[in-house]
Amino acid sequence: MARRGDVLLIDDVADADLVRRLRTLPGLRVVRAASPDAVQRLARLPEYAFRVALVSAEFPLPALEAAVEPLHENLESGDLVGIVLGERPAPEACRHFEDIGFTLTLWRPFDDHALRFQLNRAFLRGRRMGSARTELRVPMDCRARVAGGHREKEAFVYSLSRRGAFLATPRPSATGARVEVNLMLPDRVLTIPARVMHTNVPGNLERACAPIGMGVRFLEPSLHVQQELDRIVEARHRSLVV
Repeated sequence: MARRGDVLLIDDVADADLVRRLRTLPGLRVVRAASPDAVQRLARLPEYAFRVALVSAEFPLPALEAAVEPLHENLESGDLVGIVLGERPAPEACRHFEDIGFTLTLWRPFDDHALRFQLNRAFLRGRRMGSARTELRVPMDCRARVAGGHREKEAFVYSLSRRGAFLATPRPSATGARVEVNLMLPDRVLTIPARVMHTNVPGNLERACAPIGMGVRFLEPSLHVQQELDRIVEARHRSLVV
């Protein structure tokens, strides 16, 4: 599998569990820096091209600002995208993080699913900064039941937008199939007709960094369902950006 990119973990307190979780994700080379000096030293090494950096929310901000400047300068195209990890800091600190490129967040507790989604998002954003996105897409943590062809299967909602979803399942339906997606939300079930637009299966991985499953496009959801989707996506999005 081709390497997706270099990830710099800036953390002055060794978090062996986080490093292990990062290194289980495919296509990444994870390098840890415990100090601003270490960040600047790594930025000068030609074998690294850091497009994504993760930093502890407790890391001193003035030191971080000086440390990441050479990382931005070293990129020939796109921008360095940063992810802040930990407990949510005060609003002033959040604004400071955003000013120096740390625009995404993972407030604790976060699972491996959210970690992978935010890393994928950061790599995409770093290469396409300034490009228009037609819709918000967010990670989810809920199950779904998918009905089609007189059969029903369980799935996990990997990502959701107002127009569709990616459903992780070991038995995706065929591309072009019409299905009924039942989103199993904590307090209700949203039933939405959909069509399978693409699949991600062993031997034909269209998205190597995504789970096995299928991408579906919702087909004319009712006004009520569309409003619910908008509300869910917007609320989840707010929790993932500084």
